Amino acid sequence: MEIALLCTGVIIFVASFFIKDKSRNDQGIDTEAEQQRIRQLMDRELDNMKLKVNDATDETVEYAMEKAERSLEKISNEKIMAVNDYSNMIMEEIDKNHKEVMFLYDMLSDKQADVSNSVRKVEATVREAEDFSSAARYSTEEFRKNLDDYSNRKLEEVKQAAQSVYEPYPGAAEANDMPPADETVPYTPYIPPRVDRPLTAIDMLKAKQREADIKPVFNTLNTDSFKSVEASSISLTDPGEVLRDVPQGNDIGYDAETGMIDTIKDDDPKPAPEVPKKQSSSFMKGFGGSRNNNQKIIELHEQGKSTVEIAKELNLGVGEVKLVIDLFK
Repeated sequence: MEIALLCTGVIIFVASFFIKDKSRNDQGIDTEAEQQRIRQLMDRELDNMKLKVNDATDETVEYAMEKAERSLEKISNEKIMAVNDYSNMIMEEIDKNHKEVMFLYDMLSDKQADVSNSVRKVEATVREAEDFSSAARYSTEEFRKNLDDYSNRKLEEVKQAAQSVYEPYPGAAEANDMPPADETVPYTPYIPPRVDRPLTAIDMLKAKQREADIKPVFNTLNTDSFKSVEASSISLTDPGEVLRDVPQGNDIGYDAETGMIDTIKDDDPKPAPEVPKKQSSSFMKGFGGSRNNNQKIIELHEQGKSTVEIAKELNLGVGEVKLVIDLFK
């Protein structure tokens, strides 16, 4: 706007010189010289005006450029600040995500270490269990083998001891109720069937208890006084004390030939053989004439005392007391 006003003013100023002055023409003034002088003035003024216009234009352009630069700088600063804020926010989110990822990584590392330790402990426990199972299986087999050998050996000893003191009843062959006198029936102990299964702690305790009960009896059987007993000086208990009276004839009878109970009714019943009275046992002669533990056991048993009371009173094993009582019955 200012440039336009300046240009308009210059044009009006220059045009004013071309207007003729009638008064001067009337007076006879040289117009050509005047015009020449006016042109020179106009040229000078034009040059001045150009300088001024250029200066004004330069100032205006410079001002506009400065203003534009300030505006652009302001806008640029605002945009830069906005971008900076956004970049800070993005960096914070990235840092937050990084921290979360690191936390999860550390947690997974700890869990992996725990799982590895647990796996190693489980493997160690499994190996210990396998070693313990193998040792227990080996110990069980060894114990079973030793127990079988021990049981067989002791049963053979008891069998030999029983055969050495066995004497058949003299009147059994004549009465046709017992085997003949010249036949010796060997003593066969009852051996329970073996069950193939792993031994438990209860089985081991029972085996140890049986061993503790049988050991004093074996010690008694192995003594010199017991071994010195001769078969001729021993008479067993009367069979009438062991065998119950069995009616004959139409009732149930005993077959001496087969050793079985006859359940068939007979038309002609045979009279039952007379059984001799109870003979006095001479089994105690092999242990000396003085009162010993066996005599005391028999006397206390006849008095009605239990095996436990007898064992406590004589300081003997319960198994030994039971065996002596069973032998003297």
